[in-house]
Amino acid sequence: MGSTIKIITAGDASYRQMIEGAVQMNSCCGHDTLVYDIGGLGIGKPFDISSDLAMVASPSIMFTGPPISKSTFKPRIILDAMQRHIGDTCHFAWIDGDAFCIQPLDDVFDMDFDMAVTMRRSGEGISITWPPMYDCYVNAGVLLFKNSPGLRLFLEKWIHKIPMTTTVTDQEALNSLLLPYVDFSMTGRIYNAHDVNVLVLTTDEYNFYYFPETPLPTTRILHFKGDKSYSMKWFDKYVKPQQMVFIVGEVEKKERSSGSTPIFS
Repeated sequence: MGSTIKIITAGDASYRQMIEGAVQMNSCCGHDTLVYDIGGLGIGKPFDISSDLAMVASPSIMFTGPPISKSTFKPRIILDAMQRHIGDTCHFAWIDGDAFCIQPLDDVFDMDFDMAVTMRRSGEGISITWPPMYDCYVNAGVLLFKNSPGLRLFLEKWIHKIPMTTTVTDQEALNSLLLPYVDFSMTGRIYNAHDVNVLVLTTDEYNFYYFPETPLPTTRILHFKGDKSYSMKWFDKYVKPQQMVFIVGEVEKKERSSGSTPIFS
């Protein structure tokens, strides 16, 4: 039997609706979901992020650029999930709480990598007001992992790097660790960084957030990041119809097993 894929996600109370939807979509794609509750979510494993909140609120942090996500807890949650499944035949994908898997990820894991990252489009996010490495290369909203001692050691390095970055963010720390070793201009290749094999994927296929553009037929993951009032209309267009297909399919399966008449006919 092949390895199962466990999708890791996290959120607070404001993410409840999106994460419940993501769990449905992940199941539709054949993947399990490990949900972490970082504050009032009400589902999943409670996870304390008080140390992260204290770190990003430190008065020593002088960054005055545009608003950014400081998901410093991300590598700690990923490491926690991996440590709980050492020895299991499963792979992992971190997907932000505002992102949805819409096509299975199984075949990606046939490639010989330890970690896969998604590279932004060329030139995206570069600004003279932002630190040079921030937001220019890898978007950390979608990450794929195979569980190994070397990968878990890399996660420890990522955790320790975050407080040393200009913005105190998971994303800048990840980019700064990978940049000396990875040519982000070349997708589909595998590079060795810190004794970890890193596969570079495109955001267009594995972390699509370029709305109002239409996702590719091969897009696997939709990411509704940024302004939620703007993003929700694209969520309604691309995710809700697939959720309904899933719900109808589940109801029909139950009705067939019980011998009742389908209600969606």
